[in-house]
Amino acid sequence: MPGYRHGAIIAPAGPVKPEVVNNGAAFLESRGLRVSVMPHVQDGAPEKYFSASLEQRVDDLHRAWRDPEIDLIVCARGGFGSMQLLPYLDWNLLRSRAVPVLGLSDITALHLGMLKNGAGIPVSSVMLSGMMKAGEFTLRSLRFALGAEEGTFELPAQLLKDGRDFTALPRALNLSVAAAMCGTPYMPDLSGSFLVLEDLNEPPYRIERGLMQLQMCGVLAQCAGLAFGQFTGCGTTDEMELIYRKYAAYVDGPVWTGFPFGHESGIAALNWNVPVTCRGGGLAVLQAQPGLLRA
Repeated sequence: MPGYRHGAIIAPAGPVKPEVVNNGAAFLESRGLRVSVMPHVQDGAPEKYFSASLEQRVDDLHRAWRDPEIDLIVCARGGFGSMQLLPYLDWNLLRSRAVPVLGLSDITALHLGMLKNGAGIPVSSVMLSGMMKAGEFTLRSLRFALGAEEGTFELPAQLLKDGRDFTALPRALNLSVAAAMCGTPYMPDLSGSFLVLEDLNEPPYRIERGLMQLQMCGVLAQCAGLAFGQFTGCGTTDEMELIYRKYAAYVDGPVWTGFPFGHESGIAALNWNVPVTCRGGGLAVLQAQPGLLRA
């Protein structure tokens, strides 16, 4: 990755296939990044849905953060398990350096915990498991999110509900994970943010339940704008359109559908420290300030 020297691969959630780790590391190295695979990424756990034990997953993240040579952390995949780490992380350590952490889906829990504790730089993006097959839009978006390209980056989406123009910091979240985080001490204040939501393989009633949770917690009413991303395998087009329109009514700002973020190809990367601007219903990421993205 341009501008970065040494990346660490961690697996804070689900198990990772060896070929994903090997091919992903080779891909990153081909982009000029020295890569370290943290020691417990493929240790496994009695619970087959974890990549390793809780202690091992925490240790991998801490170990990467303590290494002053590592200036970028890439999550191998999502699945389930990131939320489990939050009470056991050394937040003072994670506040010591502004290291970008790349991921999405279940990594939402880690990103929200980081925001709540002022630790590192959450970057919602394609993970190691998807980088080898990522297209040019995805990779250019990631380069932009990491401060390697200048200018502005246009974000395609369909305007569902008009509203005030704004400039706001993005928070791109998996809906189910974000709803589960509500009421915990690791859920930050999302007021004034540009909210992007996605999910995978959830029936429409569970999507509605998650949105209802965010609405009842005041998240929807307090955001500057909302974009519905990819809700893959979550219902028919008509079912999802009905849900989108219903919950768009709770948002004072503009609302979009078809935003390129989620579990399909062609997704945008969003750095939580780099603002998004809405002008006349269009969306673009503003250029990061010099030095903002450096560890």
